[in-house]
Amino acid sequence: MKIWIALFALLLVAGCSTQEKSGGDGTSSETEEALQDSGQGLQSSESKPAEAPKAPEVSSYDLYKKYRDARVAKDYRAASQYASEILSRNPNDPKILNALATSAIESGKLDLARLILGKILYRDPNNSPALNNIGVVELKSDNLRLALINFKRAAAADARNKAALANLGAIYVQYRNYGAAVSALETAIDYGDQATDTMNNYAIALSGVGDKDRATKQFEKTLAKDQNNVNVMVNYAAHLIDRAGDSKKALGILNKVRFIAHEPAILERVNSLTRKAEAPSTATKGGDN
Repeated sequence: MKIWIALFALLLVAGCSTQEKSGGDGTSSETEEALQDSGQGLQSSESKPAEAPKAPEVSSYDLYKKYRDARVAKDYRAASQYASEILSRNPNDPKILNALATSAIESGKLDLARLILGKILYRDPNNSPALNNIGVVELKSDNLRLALINFKRAAAADARNKAALANLGAIYVQYRNYGAAVSALETAIDYGDQATDTMNNYAIALSGVGDKDRATKQFEKTLAKDQNNVNVMVNYAAHLIDRAGDSKKALGILNKVRFIAHEPAILERVNSLTRKAEAPSTATKGGDN
């Protein structure tokens, strides 16, 4: 089960830049200085050398974009510099604080992440991304009850928080509460979550509630997106054996997994499912494929 950490789209803030004004008569400062040197004695403010133009200030939107791009490129030094500049403008910026908390979670620094998220939630107790991330911290700290509470709070604060919904669905699947899982995961997908793990969990949940046709279609759709994902393939094989009655197709999938999987736990499950598919009580003549 993979838990997704929320890092939501950053607010677009229009930036401003300074522009140098040009003189109305088109006379350059160099010309004016030449006239002064010739003894004509021009005495006006326009005759002073022009100040060097200031570099335009980088907009908040551009800083957010640079930070995000640096994170994607794993250029953590640059990302840290951009984050520092954003926080120098607004020390309580919830988006960048959430991003820093995400970095801390990924680095295993759960106490630091909890401290950062606490700063956000102190000012905004219903900040949905922060509630989702504190749920991830609690889950990684083996506090399942607190994780569920915070994932639910995150979804209640923002019904479109697909990360919180996906995390809830993943926990429901793990503990076989398939009806609740279908509801949460279906909503997450409707709001645009196309992550392989979310789609895989949704297929498992559909199979769990006995909706075998929709589950089959969902497994096929997930494999079309990520055709060599061994977790999806093994779960699909289990569905074909236990729910769809197509052991022949399941055996074909399991044989493929043997060639591409290396993890002992995966191979052990493949062997167990193969024995189950080949048993006389479950073996079938195969489906349409």
